[in-house]
Amino acid sequence: MRKKSILLLEIFIWIILLGVLIFLGINIIKQKMDNRPTYQVMFKDVDSLLLGAPVRVMGIDVGYVTEIKPTANVVYVTFVITNNQLQVPNGSKVSIQFTGLAGSKSIEIMPPESEIKDDLSLIVTEPIRVNSLMQIQTEISESILNSSKNAIKMFGKGGVDIMKSNIKKVRLASTDTINGTRNIKATIQDTNQRMLTGAEYAKSILNTQNENIDSIYSMFSDQAIDQKIKGYVLSLCNTAQNTSETFDKKRLQNIRKELNSNLYGVKRNIVDLNVKVKDIKTKSDNFVTNSSIIDKMFNDFKRTLDSMNKTFSPESINKLRSKSTEIKEKSEEINKTI
Repeated sequence: MRKKSILLLEIFIWIILLGVLIFLGINIIKQKMDNRPTYQVMFKDVDSLLLGAPVRVMGIDVGYVTEIKPTANVVYVTFVITNNQLQVPNGSKVSIQFTGLAGSKSIEIMPPESEIKDDLSLIVTEPIRVNSLMQIQTEISESILNSSKNAIKMFGKGGVDIMKSNIKKVRLASTDTINGTRNIKATIQDTNQRMLTGAEYAKSILNTQNENIDSIYSMFSDQAIDQKIKGYVLSLCNTAQNTSETFDKKRLQNIRKELNSNLYGVKRNIVDLNVKVKDIKTKSDNFVTNSSIIDKMFNDFKRTLDSMNKTFSPESINKLRSKSTEIKEKSEEINKTI
């Protein structure tokens, strides 16, 4: 009886030890699993990805999908890396690809082309469905078909001749437009040169007129003649007064001489005045001549402006616009033909 009790006690102890070992083993395994790298990415479309789907890096299985959690706008996909020797580089591209002939899906990870030192998360590339590929292929086929139809239409009966004719018309219209533009440019340059020449000539004439006007003004404002005439008049008045005071013959002779001298001085001053008047008249004539030259110059300037107005008239501009419109229409016609 006692041996049986001891045996049961030993069995119970071994069971407890075995349970403790199992518990410790499970904890160790769980800790190792928790220490594995886990990643979470967001997709707008997982394209039938399943739990447990393999995770590949450059075609090598390194993990599996542990959770797929859909939300209102995106789907969160969580996967773990079971290969302890592998570390997913920063900036790697993550996408969903086909695996095998059955069409099962897997997470494909491609490392970046160059090393990225920044702490950049994984870059998600949305999967492309087969329907999208078929639609793109259909659009490409339709584009090729339409291009073939246009080519047949263009190089068919009379298509090449029409194209050559259109190209020739466009070339002629372009040549006319270029020549018109060159003529307008030459006219503008000639007009500018005329305006500069006229402005310089007008400036020189006005400077000459200013000098003549200043000279005339200085002559009319010269007070020397007035002072001399006033002096002679005062001298005559004094002489007359002295004559009235005395009737001595000798005195009268002296007065006569003085009067003759004064009259001679007056005559000489009158001659000088006539010379200055002639000078004033000459400068006035020059002023009139210069005025006529200025009138001629302004008439030439007016004709130049009229030439500019004619060059930039609405008719010339409309002609240039019509040429440009014709070129545009021909180009559009060629594009439609092509």
